Amino acid sequence: MKTIKLVAVVCLAYFASACELDQTEIIPNDDLTQALENDNQGVLRIGEKTYIFNENSKGTITKFAGNSRKYEFLYDTESLNIKPDYQRENYRLTEDSFIIENELTGEYLKFVNVDESKSGTISFDVELSNGLKLENLNFVIPPNDSLGSANSRTDVACVLCYIYVFEKILDSILDQLGDNFDSNCALALNNCANSGGVAELKLSDGWFGSSCEVSCQLPE
Repeated sequence: MKTIKLVAVVCLAYFASACELDQTEIIPNDDLTQALENDNQGVLRIGEKTYIFNENSKGTITKFAGNSRKYEFLYDTESLNIKPDYQRENYRLTEDSFIIENELTGEYLKFVNVDESKSGTISFDVELSNGLKLENLNFVIPPNDSLGSANSRTDVACVLCYIYVFEKILDSILDQLGDNFDSNCALALNNCANSGGVAELKLSDGWFGSSCEVSCQLPE
């Protein structure tokens, strides 16, 4: 009988410890999860890629593939050929879509199928003037953002009427298409990322061209 009681006590102790282990909270510690804990100005998801619009003076973007950080970057604004002073020319509402256009080359992005049905998230598709189409993009609005809902003139979300947001979405989409860059440009971008710097890209052949220049801003 003593042996049976001892075995029973051991079994109870085992199940109690197993129960405690099951209740232990597992906290994700990957790059993306940690980055999302910081303040930001929005998050764009394109397939398995995530772009965080950073809350800093330069307005940089950090790219993630899956949960892994790839690099931090921004585009030279002048090379995009978009001037805020000419908002009506570069950013146009047409029926139920929104167009952002390169005033020099005529290249454009058209935002269509905008859906605000999910609170805090705007989903949409993008049609490019080069014939490509990106589907099921999702923009997550920062929790503390005061941007309104639908624009009174169209069904296009008001958040998409803000120049800053559109420029950052444009930057992210151009990066998504960045596999078209020539080898020297891609190599410079990767070298900058490996050194811990922030890459600034200057386009020299239009939005959808294959050439760019990269300057690397190294940490102090």
